[in-house]
Amino acid sequence: MNCPRPPLLAAALAGIALLAAGCGGAAHPTVSPKTASHAPPLSLATSVATTSRTWAVLVLGDSPDRADNFWQLLARPAAGGTWRLVTPPGVASNGGLAVAPTGPSSLLAGFLPSQDLLFTPLAATANSGATWSAGVLNAKLAGTPDALAAGQGTSKVLALLADNSLRQSTNGGRTWTTIATEHGLASTQVGRRCGLTRLTGTAFTPAGDPMLTGDCASNGQPGIFTFTAGTWQRTGPDVPTGQPVTALAITSTAGVTRVLLATGTGSATTLTVASYTSDPAHWSLSHQVTAGSAKVLSVSASGNGVMAVLLAGRRGLLLAGAAAGWRRLPELPPATQALAAGQGPQLQALTAARTTVGIWALNDSGSAWTQVQHLSVPIQVGSSS
Repeated sequence: MNCPRPPLLAAALAGIALLAAGCGGAAHPTVSPKTASHAPPLSLATSVATTSRTWAVLVLGDSPDRADNFWQLLARPAAGGTWRLVTPPGVASNGGLAVAPTGPSSLLAGFLPSQDLLFTPLAATANSGATWSAGVLNAKLAGTPDALAAGQGTSKVLALLADNSLRQSTNGGRTWTTIATEHGLASTQVGRRCGLTRLTGTAFTPAGDPMLTGDCASNGQPGIFTFTAGTWQRTGPDVPTGQPVTALAITSTAGVTRVLLATGTGSATTLTVASYTSDPAHWSLSHQVTAGSAKVLSVSASGNGVMAVLLAGRRGLLLAGAAAGWRRLPELPPATQALAAGQGPQLQALTAARTTVGIWALNDSGSAWTQVQHLSVPIQVGSSS
């Protein structure tokens, strides 16, 4: 749970806070006016599946000012089974959670700073959330679900910050180096060609190179960049439509990098998944699907190529692999925050109310949802003040 803090982790985090406050010359980043004017492109509520585990992030509580809302982390076996609450203890999660799988059953979680917190507490598990170790990022993590990325089988970590910069750690988050800023990348030839206005997400390529997504002002130019041999290069497919293209979400699992692209505006907006395996110069595009004016709220991905998209108005879309067509889902249960697809065939909708989580499974015919699990989460309202 989130409050009160267990003694061991609380003591560890107290020491981390002192260390963060005393890091020589490391100024706390501030959000520029341009950054502050943008809302996060997607909700932090999401799910991601590895070969062993499916993880989901949801928000509970009903505070209008979000002060008494708490973000929670759930996990279940990827092949199916029941969900359990595995939120790292000891840190209030009012600001949100961003997660990045580091292996089949391991995960890195970052607590977005809220209230007076000036740095990002980190928590890592190697046993599916049974136990956690504490760490710190002496900066404010960006409020996007793709703000954290981890190299599978390595100690490399990427963190996209609220000040529109990207830091990399090569030792599991103990030390960090800035490898990109929005201003710096926008000043390069590839940044000027794209008309880069904002950084939105990060991931590692299958080869282990850092990647960034961002908003581009130029039509037909998805903002996808790869850091290779010490320089940033624009990658990703050109979209020869002359329409605005937005990279909504980026994932890299099971040796495949996927980017969800939105093309066009208003009722003509379409969604496409661009993906590649070994050669970032050769991307493949999925079939297109019309999303229309419905806002994309959440994107979930699994290692077997499934991508689920939650739209406003209790609508959902499912892509069961790059070669498959999009499938429109039946009307989602009320208060659905994310969709979850593990390694098995069953898709689930995750709902959240004030102190409860509901798990709904899509029936075999794909025509209706049935509730299969109910979780009660004992949130202490008022504990964050």
